[in-house]
Amino acid sequence: MGMQVSRRALLKQIGFATLLQWAPVAAWPAGETLRFGIMGDRTGKAKPGVYEAAAKQIVTEKPEFILNIGDSIEGRNDATARQEWAEMQAIWRGYGKIPHYFTPGNHDIWSDGSAELYTEITGRQPKYSFSHRSCHVTVLDNSRTNILENDQLDFLRDDLRKHRDAPLKLVSFHRPYWLPFLAVESGEFALHQLCKEHGVKMVLSGHIHRLTHFHRDDVTYVTIGSSGGNIGQEAEPRLAFRKGWFYQYGILEATANGIQLAIQELPGPLGEGQRVPIENWERDHIKGLQG
Repeated sequence: MGMQVSRRALLKQIGFATLLQWAPVAAWPAGETLRFGIMGDRTGKAKPGVYEAAAKQIVTEKPEFILNIGDSIEGRNDATARQEWAEMQAIWRGYGKIPHYFTPGNHDIWSDGSAELYTEITGRQPKYSFSHRSCHVTVLDNSRTNILENDQLDFLRDDLRKHRDAPLKLVSFHRPYWLPFLAVESGEFALHQLCKEHGVKMVLSGHIHRLTHFHRDDVTYVTIGSSGGNIGQEAEPRLAFRKGWFYQYGILEATANGIQLAIQELPGPLGEGQRVPIENWERDHIKGLQG
């Protein structure tokens, strides 16, 4: 496959017109469709204007709510944090009446004081859960640790038990501590066992600014790539895209037939505006692309 072939032609060739669809969602109400958006990291050497462009674009998708995957501000500085949150609030106002839910990232919370400010600004505790029609989302906090501490796992266990009848259950937290386990095809970690036991369909993370995807025991794990934070630099732009380094957001749709996740690349000049089905993404490459 020659390097002169365009990325658009390559994506068309390997079937990027389809979306991911898993097995039917048990007990999902007949005829109900749920559609929501997922925003990736804004910060971590952010490129000015990118997150603003992604926020405007995601609104055009008409999502029922938007889930933020973390790192909304550059943070790590108590003196500037409040002003940085004010800048983010100006962006969020563009969502209008669309509900907006937050996941705390390591740039959002780095101390007890920043945790208090996070709750003040977002109106959410660092760990919480919410339901939207037939979907239930548990948001956990590993902003200050690379793992999920026992209190987070206990909260998840209790929350899943309380919402055992929710047809679609999802979990969100910022740092993807599950990556080393799934990279060696291991499900032997507490989070995965809880997800299996309680029928969680998807775990969403961010932090690495790169799209990745794993599927094990009917649980799908995804890191949403950057919606504005720094992306990896590659000599060949096609290879950067191939490895998940592109500005993006996610759109998840759920019906009685299953759930579908598409990753939307930002349009020019920030990208080529491709719609990427997550099932074509395996670990660090796209199925079908060579070298």
